[in-house]
Amino acid sequence: MTEITLLGIVIILASITLWPILALSKPIGNSLGTTGLNVATRVMGLIIAAISVQFIIEGILAFVKPNG
Repeated sequence: MTEITLLGIVIILASITLWPILALSKPIGNSLGTTGLNVATRVMGLIIAAISVQFIIEGILAFVKPNG
């Protein structure tokens, strides 16, 4: 399987997965309410912050680590 074919399959699968979530975002938001949306936003922000810290640490370690 070529890389372009694999990329196309991944894009299609991501689109199929995300479409229902985006289509149902209004009802999901209404069921969560303001407090639930605030909690979800903070949790997602914490996850993104943890990922970014991990990227920074890996970059620093790759820079400092001697080649060999």
